[in-house]
Amino acid sequence: MDSNVAMRKYFRVNLKGNNDISVKINDVKYEIFDISEGGIGILLSQEDIFIAEGDEQQILLTIKEATHNLQSKVAHISPEGPEVLLCGMEFINIDKDKKAILAQFVKACKENIFKE
Repeated sequence: MDSNVAMRKYFRVNLKGNNDISVKINDVKYEIFDISEGGIGILLSQEDIFIAEGDEQQILLTIKEATHNLQSKVAHISPEGPEVLLCGMEFINIDKDKKAILAQFVKACKENIFKE
């Protein structure tokens, strides 16, 4: 096995069309691509490039009307389409209560996906 292959620790769920969650960074709302207990993927346009890999960002994540202030670290920025970039952000220094909220939300989304 190649030692350079990245292994995911968490199951990611696609959030297209899910209105129960939103994210803001520096008071700007971004479209969420996917989420896991360990991080979030957001979509950026070329004009949205405000960060680089390794940068830390405070994000406001709202799940079902409850807002959580989370610290994140940019894990990657990669092309997702012709003029769209996917920015993967890892949650860092997250307390166990917020991690439990994320886990419950991801579990509910996953159950909804697999029941269809």
